[in-house]
Amino acid sequence: MKMPFTESNFSFIACVLYWRLLSHPEVGAVTTTTSFPIASLNITPSDTVTVEGRDTQLNCSFHHVGSNVPAWKIYDGVRYIEVTSGATLHRDGYNATLDASSGEYHLIMRNATLALAGNYECSLLGSNIYHRAELVVLEYGPVCGVSPGHTVVSNQSESTFTCHVDGGSWGDLVWLKNGGEISRVSTSTNEYSTILQKTDNGAVYNCRYESQNISSHLWPQLTCIDDISVDVQYKPSIKDKDKETINVTKGSSVSLFCSADANPNAKITWKKESNDLGAIGDNGIYIISSVVEDDQGMYTCTAENYLGDDQREINLNVIFSSKQTANIHN
Repeated sequence: MKMPFTESNFSFIACVLYWRLLSHPEVGAVTTTTSFPIASLNITPSDTVTVEGRDTQLNCSFHHVGSNVPAWKIYDGVRYIEVTSGATLHRDGYNATLDASSGEYHLIMRNATLALAGNYECSLLGSNIYHRAELVVLEYGPVCGVSPGHTVVSNQSESTFTCHVDGGSWGDLVWLKNGGEISRVSTSTNEYSTILQKTDNGAVYNCRYESQNISSHLWPQLTCIDDISVDVQYKPSIKDKDKETINVTKGSSVSLFCSADANPNAKITWKKESNDLGAIGDNGIYIISSVVEDDQGMYTCTAENYLGDDQREINLNVIFSSKQTANIHN
């Protein structure tokens, strides 16, 4: 049954609502909440392998650290115990880099020892935010070298890349060129010999130790400390050697091009007939800004380094415009 809406009914309803607000002020109250950014991991530490005596680092960073304290812990066989808390170190052999503004909190170990191996945890104290990773420290790792040296002449004597692991080998030694496998042996020494070509210039070599004592997902980390980058030197080769004839109108400008592939870089010179025109910069371009009749003739470009030279010829033919020809006949 609906109550008819009258002036007296409206007054009654208004009084009831007013009484409820006086008795229960929370009914009409407006509440506000302040939200704070939630802390979270940004960079999580990953399983890492290193060799005794090398420096190594476990990376970790957070979003919105706030008042929380980041910490590194190591598993002692029973529980995870702190090795760092904030910027405070609790154990020797560790150094934590803490940048509160960026949330970075990396754990650095100088001259790693076998005793530092174990399971680590990066966490925010007093929270359930953490990530764990394993650090494996091996007694021996691969050592690399190349003979006769990093700099060789293309297509001459052999270069031998040597990779060795002390204490025997329990796995494979793999030579890599620009990340791709080129040689694999199951002994303590891998010697890979090749005659380097100019296409090998700048190639990067390294040796990977695929130890049976560690998980295969860690193998890519177990390489020689330094890459071997080879500098293969070769004599110049001019890129466009075809003899060319260029017709150019008297009074106009012309550019003669000469570029060479060489290592070390080639010195480029020009001459016209028997007259030396001098050395040109790295781009090898000889420019005649306003051609005259005497500029006609054979031009020779020479690219030279200590290993040899190469040449290119360009025949320049000066022609007259129809207006110039008319003036000559008049």
